[in-house]
Amino acid sequence: MKKNVVGHMMAAKEPVAAKLRRWNLLPRLICLLLALLIWLVVVDVTSVKQENASLQSGVTDTEA
Repeated sequence: MKKNVVGHMMAAKEPVAAKLRRWNLLPRLICLLLALLIWLVVVDVTSVKQENASLQSGVTDTEA
């Protein structure tokens, strides 16, 4: 570590590539996309179940 003019210790400059590697952007992006995909599948499955239940009961959106 280097000292500045006043005598305080200065941290070494970290290159941009090292910062990006430290933040782990690719695994975080993959995890986010996977979570979004799972959420969309779950929402679609529950909406299909609700549609089937309303069709079996004989109530449609136009009658309500």
